[in-house]
Amino acid sequence: MANRFANGTKAFGFCDYCNFRFPLKKLKNEVVKTKQTQIRACPQCWSRDHPQLQLGMYEISDPQALRDPRPDTNTWYQSGTNGLQTDTVSGTGPLQEGFPGEGMLVIQWGWNPIGGARDFDAVLTPNTLVGVGEVGQFAGFVNTPYVPPPGGDPYYAYVRLLLHMDGTSGATTFVDNSPVGYTMTAFGNAQVDTANFKFGTGSLLTDGSGDYLQTDYPIKGFITAAVTDPWTAELWVYSAAATPNIRWNSSSASQFSLGFYDGVTTADFLLRPITGANLSTSSYPITASQWVFVAVVNDPSTSAMRLYINGTEVASQTNKPMVTMAQVSAPSTTSFNGNIDDVRITVGVARYSGNFTPPTAPFPNY
Repeated sequence: MANRFANGTKAFGFCDYCNFRFPLKKLKNEVVKTKQTQIRACPQCWSRDHPQLQLGMYEISDPQALRDPRPDTNTWYQSGTNGLQTDTVSGTGPLQEGFPGEGMLVIQWGWNPIGGARDFDAVLTPNTLVGVGEVGQFAGFVNTPYVPPPGGDPYYAYVRLLLHMDGTSGATTFVDNSPVGYTMTAFGNAQVDTANFKFGTGSLLTDGSGDYLQTDYPIKGFITAAVTDPWTAELWVYSAAATPNIRWNSSSASQFSLGFYDGVTTADFLLRPITGANLSTSSYPITASQWVFVAVVNDPSTSAMRLYINGTEVASQTNKPMVTMAQVSAPSTTSFNGNIDDVRITVGVARYSGNFTPPTAPFPNY
């Protein structure tokens, strides 16, 4: 019996995908998971049997497969200067366990590390880690400087904390608009005050009894800067005290902190490292019941750290590092009694080199 179907060099067929006519010999069968199908495709529509469709069909042995490859949302620290993440802290030397660099994560096999990186990580089980490195935060394309839109901040890429304190009355949610994007946690009675603010719709209200904000350290790192790094810390304050004063860390302290003193009780913090720092006994008066702009600039190029009140330099001392900066106000029995608005910390830039006019608008978010 003769073949009832066309064949030979003159035969033609239609592609099951595009429905165009082609010489029959150019149409090919589709293969899915190594099995032939009844689908005939032209050269343009035909595709090979994709390996991803064959997952699970063959036995695979991978001796370095990740175990529990999930993000580690628990507290972690860096072991030594280049080691893996651990859950304890005992210092920052190469033979100890310490904090990672601000905004850094250690590259390793996966999350939830299984051992130490070096022989002297005695508290951890040694492993055969191939390599260790750090991933920093993106600061722009190589040779392409950041150019902000009109009205923007030319140093926005260096901002490490930016709080406008806006929101509804009594709210306890505070948004960090910096590139880091910290999650802020309110403690005590810290809340949004919509009745008294400098810019926007609200300010942070603390009543002088253990109220403060804290960054979600160390998940996104601390706000840190070496003594040789330029940096700027600035904010607006409104004091409810009769004789308010500004203080900063004493000359014997090894790290920066900014404080407040009402002339009666003990000095309290406005910006504070998580590990604590001394405040000086020298006071710099500010006007009561009025918004005051306070800025501290660490400028290694001039070997000085300067304190400005309403744009005027009132004091200076030798350069200091910013260590584990994590709190606005502080968890003390007295703490700051008043309002705080528009907090900005910039690492890598000394924004003011002399007397200046305080900002007349909120800090830009870009």
